[in-house]
Amino acid sequence: MERSLADLKSTAFGGFDKESVLRYLREVAVEHDEETDSLQKQIRELQKELEALRQTTEQQEDGRTKLDQVSRIADAIQNQSKTLERLLSENQRLQTEVDQYRAQEKRIQEQERSVQEEVEAMRAQARDDCARLKRNAALEAQELVRSMEGKIASMAELSQEFSALCRKGEQLIQRYGG
Repeated sequence: MERSLADLKSTAFGGFDKESVLRYLREVAVEHDEETDSLQKQIRELQKELEALRQTTEQQEDGRTKLDQVSRIADAIQNQSKTLERLLSENQRLQTEVDQYRAQEKRIQEQERSVQEEVEAMRAQARDDCARLKRNAALEAQELVRSMEGKIASMAELSQEFSALCRKGEQLIQRYGG
């Protein structure tokens, strides 16, 4: 409600009617109070909106911060995932090598067992051969000893015969020739 000074009643002596001025002032004061209340209400509402906007802005900033954190975490997870894939691949390669080494170890153990069996068989054969050779050598030595004893006996007989012949030869030389 807009009021102007033109609405005031004037008096006969020039000036304004006191009641009219007071009413005008009261009306202006009421309008001022109403307008002030309305403006304060608008200020409060605008302050509430401003606070809500600040909170929304803070939430958005928090959201951006969290989004940045999530993005960094996602990058870290992706890097760790690549590292994990690389490690899994390396593990698979190493597991293949381990399996190959185990198979090779098993073959070597089987070969060692086979060689050990062959060595034991050779030792047994060598023991048998050695025992047989000892028996044969003992038999041959006994036979050689018997043969040598026979030859010695023959040589002793021949030596005796030779001695006897030598004596007879000396006797003959003494008898005939002298």
